[in-house]
Amino acid sequence: MGNDLILEIGCEEIPARFLGPSLERLRDKTAAALDKARLSRGEIETLGTPRRLAVIVRDLAEAQENWEEKKTGPLLKQAFAEDGSPTKAAIGFARSCGASVEELGREDSPKGEKLVFVKKVEGRKAGQVLPELLPEIISSLEFPKSMRWGKGEMTFARPIHWILAMLGDKTVSLELGGLQSGNSSRGHRFTHPDPFSVKGAGDYVSSLMERDVLVDPAARREIIVREASKKAKELGGELAPDPGLIGEVSNLVERPVVIAGKFDDKYLSLPPEVTVSCMRTHQKYFAVRKPGSEKELLPYFIAVANTPAKDMGVIVKGNERVLEARLADAEFYWDEDLKTGLERMKEKTSGMVFFKTLGSYADKMERTAKICERLALELFPDDASIRDAAVKAAQYSKADLVSQMVGEFPELQGVMGGEYALAAGLDRDAAEAIRDQYLPRSAEDVAQGNYALTPAGDALSAADKIDSLVACWAAGLAPSGSGDPFALRRQAQGVVNLILAKGYAANLAGLVELAAGLLPEGLKIAGEELAKQVLDFILTRVRVQLIESGYAYDVVDACLAVFNGDLVTTMQKIEAVSRLKEREDFDDLMLAFRRVMNIIEGQPGMVESDAFEHQSEAVLYSEYTRVQIRVEPLLSVGKYDDALEFMASLKPAVDKFFDDVMVNVDDERLRRNRHAICSVIASLFKEVADFSLIVVQGDKAGGG
Repeated sequence: MGNDLILEIGCEEIPARFLGPSLERLRDKTAAALDKARLSRGEIETLGTPRRLAVIVRDLAEAQENWEEKKTGPLLKQAFAEDGSPTKAAIGFARSCGASVEELGREDSPKGEKLVFVKKVEGRKAGQVLPELLPEIISSLEFPKSMRWGKGEMTFARPIHWILAMLGDKTVSLELGGLQSGNSSRGHRFTHPDPFSVKGAGDYVSSLMERDVLVDPAARREIIVREASKKAKELGGELAPDPGLIGEVSNLVERPVVIAGKFDDKYLSLPPEVTVSCMRTHQKYFAVRKPGSEKELLPYFIAVANTPAKDMGVIVKGNERVLEARLADAEFYWDEDLKTGLERMKEKTSGMVFFKTLGSYADKMERTAKICERLALELFPDDASIRDAAVKAAQYSKADLVSQMVGEFPELQGVMGGEYALAAGLDRDAAEAIRDQYLPRSAEDVAQGNYALTPAGDALSAADKIDSLVACWAAGLAPSGSGDPFALRRQAQGVVNLILAKGYAANLAGLVELAAGLLPEGLKIAGEELAKQVLDFILTRVRVQLIESGYAYDVVDACLAVFNGDLVTTMQKIEAVSRLKEREDFDDLMLAFRRVMNIIEGQPGMVESDAFEHQSEAVLYSEYTRVQIRVEPLLSVGKYDDALEFMASLKPAVDKFFDDVMVNVDDERLRRNRHAICSVIASLFKEVADFSLIVVQGDKAGGG
């Protein structure tokens, strides 16, 4: 058993959003480097605060594993002359290996026997390897933004001030960026700023805790949740859930000190989202709500300080003063926006550019309203109220972008639009649709089921995303590599997730074509080509999502290849084909299907019954007619499992046809007619999937 390794990189405050991903990368880089260096190990644990990234490796081997290095030399016929004496090639190879020709071995190869040299390499001590390895690990860490400091060339998230590196109780000596490693760390910046010696990995966590540093992010998070919930309960409320803020705050402090404060009751008259944003966005405060209520707030906040003080009341008062100023500003913006009114805000969007070649936000709202109307008609043909609410919401959907409140709190766009719509007397369904138009915003929204509360909201959400996607694509703003400044991948994924989650039988292809036709002239891509590119992009997102969800890639490809514009029916087909794939005779069945599909060439004509030369032709066409009559009604109501069962019953007739008949004969009429038989059967299959794309073990599909 080896010793534990501890590496701590001490630096200036790392941004909270960097910390979690940085620790993950540190763990992964450390594991990969040690494995590559043949240093066996136990568990790897990462720890960190804003001022440090640390990794502990348990039971690191005392030395590298021994290994063999093999070098391959010339072929024997090149290495030795006819009399058996070594040639220059053999002598030169031996010299390069530091050995004599007699010490070389032989090994078979596809071209014949070759000379080889196998050298046994004894592993070095861990203490010799780590001084080379650890600087490489530190230098390889990547961050969204890095800094260079002093006169050095090294970059890191923030300037590095110290490096602690120990194996067991011994210091690992290394140099990086002008810094020499040691066995000392630092406590809390204000309460224990001086360096202190660490005995090793075993006392690292406890030594820091004694100096007001809780180095485990999970432990800090647990304390914040526990103490904040306790404070909220003492105030007669409950902590408003905010996992994202809890994660952020836990990465902002080294020792969390939870405090509670109060604000004036009058600010409860503001929309609750405004009050919460004042607390959350700038101050990182948690809201307190009435028990059991989602939105009804109490006039309190919970904050997390980083420094314990003798008189925490002073800190509480300071936080209250800052929040009071924020809330007063928000109250002013709210009052001024109400004076302006929704209608005037809408008028102002005509002067607000969406994108230089795509017109204003007023133009965008007009396009979105038309897409919204089509979508609502498709999804809710018998409910004019939904259509009216969706269209009205679309016509005012971006009005709040010119409001003072959204100018100060961009995260409230949509939410404020809904509030201003209610204040202006718009129908509640339209107002809620405006509020929810951006949902789902993220994968987290999808996981938590955060979609619009109303059908009108769903229609507006999908229409707005489709317009943004198609318009930006037409303007030449398609994603490239990792760059996606207009979040088009997220927009496409949002449409897909919304449609699938709600089971909406929307004609996605038709909506994309409509959106393409509403754009101004003179853009980089337009018309059918634009619609095709955007639809392909969306379906690529669908494909990735379904394969990641566990569906077989060939089944997904086969069903997407016959995409009819409706994602919901496509999903039903994928599930039906997946179930069909579980049959024991699936491979044989697919071979039969594919023999039919692979034989087709060109544009087949009509099947002519009087051109049948062999009984198996007549039998197959008769069986097709029987199955087609049964299958079409099933397909029209989405009973794809039953339809596939009937299609599968064609297999004996298909096999007999190919056993008895040569399709590609010289006689043009016979050949054309046999292709026509295969074509009508293939067309029936393609109502569900392109089975030529299904991967089959031992595939010998084809026709003759």
